[in-house]
Amino acid sequence: MEEDPRGLFQDLFRRITRRAARRPYHAFTTAFDKEIPADLLGELLGALKTEDAATLDDGWRRVLADRQLPETVVEASDRILRACSAQDLADTVVTLLLDHSGSMRGEKILHVGSAVDRIQRLLTGLGIKVEVLSFTTSTWHGGKSRFEWIRRGRPADPGRLCDLLHIVHRDGDDARPLADDELRRMLRPDLLKENVDGEALTWAARRIRQRPERRRILVVISDGASVDDATLAVNPPDYLVKHLEQVIADIIASDDIVFTAVGVGDDIWPFYPYGAKAEDPARLTGEMLGLLERLLTRAPADA
Repeated sequence: MEEDPRGLFQDLFRRITRRAARRPYHAFTTAFDKEIPADLLGELLGALKTEDAATLDDGWRRVLADRQLPETVVEASDRILRACSAQDLADTVVTLLLDHSGSMRGEKILHVGSAVDRIQRLLTGLGIKVEVLSFTTSTWHGGKSRFEWIRRGRPADPGRLCDLLHIVHRDGDDARPLADDELRRMLRPDLLKENVDGEALTWAARRIRQRPERRRILVVISDGASVDDATLAVNPPDYLVKHLEQVIADIIASDDIVFTAVGVGDDIWPFYPYGAKAEDPARLTGEMLGLLERLLTRAPADA
């Protein structure tokens, strides 16, 4: 009796799918990925469209009107100074890693910008080194990476299929807080595209591990899971999430970084195991402040 060719095809398809799912995470190409200082964003992205420029101007006015450090920040600073020695603070570095995905448009990114501004000023004033990084993609829908995949004949199991953009807004060796123009760049609406969190976390962890400080704290500020349409269209639907989970597990297991996250509006706990959540983005500064105070006032061995 002949076998049903449809059954053979289905079995082959299942085996190929399982094999592809087991293949380690990879990028189809890294040739179009970029890591740049924020002052080169204008050169990379070009002039803002009229609508985006108006959105940025309006958002910037709102941030400027709310830049005074609230009393809660001043009080937290005093408590941290009483609990920590100057030597401990000088031997601490904090990396703030911002999710610049499209879902952060509008109120979320404004509150993130305002919170990051206040927190980095607080930390700098305490003598703590601060890095401010963010991650997104250079374009929508895969960009040059996807075009290269098409040019090569659309091979199966391409892996990550987009052009990463990693941005250094503030280097850890910079002794001064973010200037106005540096903070304003962080709010550009055309920055907010797609997000590959796992590789961004790997990048941020690598940078903080290169720091000389004994205590290293990495804080992710995000509103959800990794999403890149071009990648997910040709890979298993959990491809990016599984990689993110593995990166998080590796960082936690390494035990050389205090790793935590702050959720902006949405629940991030399926991906990040602990931290804080601001259900109302307007409360983000307070949630970040409470989280960092708890981490900083622990004994270094317990952090």
